[in-house]
Amino acid sequence: MDTEKQADAKAVEAYLKLFLAFQKLPETKRNRTLLEVSGYPHYENVASNILAFYFDPAEEHGLKDLLLSAFFQMAGKEELPPMDGVQVFRETGTDAANRIDLIIENEAFTIGIENKIFHWLANDLEQYAKFIDRRGYGKNIVIKAVLGLNPIPATQSLNGFTSYTYTQLWQQVRAILGQYIANANPKWVTYLIDFMETTTNLAGHNMDLKRTDQFFIEHNALIEQLLAERNAFLSRLNQKVTNLRTMIAEAPAGCALSRAPWVYKGSCVVLDFQMSESYAIAFDLYLEPRGWELQLFGRNGKSTGFLHKLIGQPTLQDRTGKLAVANDRYIVQTWSIQTDLGEIRDAVCAWIEAVIEASKAVTD
Repeated sequence: MDTEKQADAKAVEAYLKLFLAFQKLPETKRNRTLLEVSGYPHYENVASNILAFYFDPAEEHGLKDLLLSAFFQMAGKEELPPMDGVQVFRETGTDAANRIDLIIENEAFTIGIENKIFHWLANDLEQYAKFIDRRGYGKNIVIKAVLGLNPIPATQSLNGFTSYTYTQLWQQVRAILGQYIANANPKWVTYLIDFMETTTNLAGHNMDLKRTDQFFIEHNALIEQLLAERNAFLSRLNQKVTNLRTMIAEAPAGCALSRAPWVYKGSCVVLDFQMSESYAIAFDLYLEPRGWELQLFGRNGKSTGFLHKLIGQPTLQDRTGKLAVANDRYIVQTWSIQTDLGEIRDAVCAWIEAVIEASKAVTD
């Protein structure tokens, strides 16, 4: 075995090991959440509105003080304060005309929450803190929180605020959800779980996905090499398509087409017929790694009906037999990828001539 063949064999062996390792990874496919489908999962206002709804014990979700209790436990409050008369305010204006995302309070506590999804934390937290402290003056509990997908770096000054993550909050919610779910509205429970999954996905806390990411990081060089080899292979295939297009165009049968053969997306030779002024018939000759495939089809409903008549003519009927049909396309012939281009050209030209003869029989 020469040096080049030895190198090829080693490369193939490395690629096979890569594929086997990838197949062993956990399944990463997951269903999308409703918020992801809606296209709004990254909007802070949307998330803050949802939080305000669930933080309010009197709202129609029926989960009562679930979110508040989970929040207090996350904040390290072992004894929960009274939950009577809770009010939730969105975008509360401060003395400096800034707005705090959420204020939650009653006579016993005041909570101020700055909600951060993706935007950089550039708020005047010092001014926010003073406002919240004044609002909660004399109360047993005053909490100033930045709630985000990920913790705020310790190097960033928070001016009395504490950084909490959605993951921390949802851990507490899940721990006590069973105590509240029996009397809750099932619809709003489902929506809460959807919101929890959405923020978890946004934060990247999907262990299967992280393992996949790590796989790509560890094998990046080999994957890049594999992709380069594949792209070179596809380029060689596309060159075959170009060459065959030229060969068909130069053949006598190519003159029967309504326009010169052309290439679609690099991998398909298109051969168009115009039958009178009403019917547009075409061949698509695709080349994929599995081989060549010649498809015959009508370009519109009227043309498809005409094509069915053509297929019934002896010149085509003897050739077609029982053809596979997919989406109103007849799969008329296939070839392996190693087939000589001259052989494919001759076969395609024979199909062109058969279509022309069948059309004469139908239109005469």
